[in-house]
Amino acid sequence: MRTIIITIALCLLTALSGKAQSGDIVYIDNFGINVGTQKLVSIKLANPENKFCAFQFDLNLPNGIKVALDKNGKLDVKLNGNRKMNDHTLSVEKIGDGCYRLVCFSMSNSEFYGNSGSIVDLTVESTVSSASSPLIGSVDNIVLTQMDGSDVKPVNSSFKVNTVIGALRGDVNGDGEENIKDAIFVTKIILGTEDATEAADVNNDGKINIQDVMFIVNYIKNGEFPDE
Repeated sequence: MRTIIITIALCLLTALSGKAQSGDIVYIDNFGINVGTQKLVSIKLANPENKFCAFQFDLNLPNGIKVALDKNGKLDVKLNGNRKMNDHTLSVEKIGDGCYRLVCFSMSNSEFYGNSGSIVDLTVESTVSSASSPLIGSVDNIVLTQMDGSDVKPVNSSFKVNTVIGALRGDVNGDGEENIKDAIFVTKIILGTEDATEAADVNNDGKINIQDVMFIVNYIKNGEFPDE
């Protein structure tokens, strides 16, 4: 049974590979957020072709979404500990309505660890008063710098934000996220290794089957469900 679940997980990851692009890219996965709440979001760096020691880019959040403040009243934006070196320094400033500029460098020209995954983690806050159709944000003006001082300028990337009231559609395991874990959880329900839940009927047809899994996969890729 464990082998079957692992195989299905690999198939789902393959289905989601359309999210990735060739070359180096900075991006945010599509996400949902409850009205009036906060959520941790990751800005990811996929760098299969090059190693980098510094970066800068602009984060443009859609109307009604902003970067939250931490307990000290500062923008709650931090480098991901799994990819930074000890002397990497991150500076963040709000430069316009919903626009934040991030600049990071290393005094010793140390390269970031790895070739994929979160590079920056931030807490965002929904300030809208009602649910809405997907809102569009972007990561623009990206500059990635290598040890020799040469720059790579990836294409801009965009992401979708769904603001909702109540439970997030597709959040089957109840962790506040809609991601591959939810697709795997539904798969376990289908296989009988997890108890069925109302949230697992993602397409609202009264049944829990592979269609619900693919609804989640489509949401992760496209930022909206096929029936929206």
